[in-house]
Amino acid sequence: MPRWPILLLLISIPEAFAAKTAYTLTLVDEREPERPFLVKIDESNARGIKTLESYFRDGIVVRDEEGNPEIGVVNGPVEEVIPHSRHEWSFRIDPKKVEFADLTTEVCDGSFMYVEDHLEEWLSTVGNYCPWSTRRLVREIRQGKKILYQR
Repeated sequence: MPRWPILLLLISIPEAFAAKTAYTLTLVDEREPERPFLVKIDESNARGIKTLESYFRDGIVVRDEEGNPEIGVVNGPVEEVIPHSRHEWSFRIDPKKVEFADLTTEVCDGSFMYVEDHLEEWLSTVGNYCPWSTRRLVREIRQGKKILYQR
């Protein structure tokens, strides 16, 4: 039996996984412009991916009259992380549980700096993070390495 069908199968497997590449949103607050806040949506987070993609039309991010992306409020559980060069905050939203909402409770809204300064309290009492001004904070949306939106 020829081995080339197996080789073709192995070559096509990565293409199947590439269809649901993770997304990354770069949020920037004017008060801390040098410290972007990255929101990653894991490729296993089908709900988060589907919701984000619902804000696209023909693969292009829909924008409002001011040029801001028409996406809902980023929302999800907070995790403590070690800051690094691209994400200098000591917390993030869990990439496997990121969602987008039309409405959220006020208790999970806050600036990046406020959450950073009160992280232990935030983790123990609030749990979720939902910056209401997400739409105005988005500077870039990527799917893998491909830029879908950039301000």
